[in-house]
Amino acid sequence: MMHRPVADVKKVRGFSFAIILFHLIRQRFAHFQRGTMLFLRKTTRAIGLVVVLSVAGACTLNTDVSSPGALLIQSGDEQTAAANTALPVPLGVIVVTQFGEPIKNALVTWSVQSGGGSLSASSTLSDDAGLTSVTYTTGPVAGPAMIRAQVHGVPAVTFHATIN
Repeated sequence: MMHRPVADVKKVRGFSFAIILFHLIRQRFAHFQRGTMLFLRKTTRAIGLVVVLSVAGACTLNTDVSSPGALLIQSGDEQTAAANTALPVPLGVIVVTQFGEPIKNALVTWSVQSGGGSLSASSTLSDDAGLTSVTYTTGPVAGPAMIRAQVHGVPAVTFHATIN
């Protein structure tokens, strides 16, 4: 009895057709070629037949998952404090990959967008859990304040505070 390979690759009009055969019981195939088409005729039962079409250079797969996929607010949003005082809870973010895994040593830049005041740092690095935070001291004038955190390559997040 002649054994056939699990994958039979044929070149047809510039494309590679890989025919992968999965089987539970003995299978026999009769191959006929007419022009540029490949015909397969199954004579006994089989579980499945998968045809994979691949074109050189048509697809790429990026396996680098160490870059930031998202920046998320972890703590400190929507607080209220008197003028010229520190918010009771630090403004915290978490930096994660596209799969939700924390990223260590990601550079987060912080800025006051409105409302005045100051931050304990203009940039911070995330820890082993992907977390980093700053303390915001409110400005001298009552009203809304917005603080922005940014990591290169992902959308920024904005914290909102109310100054009394």
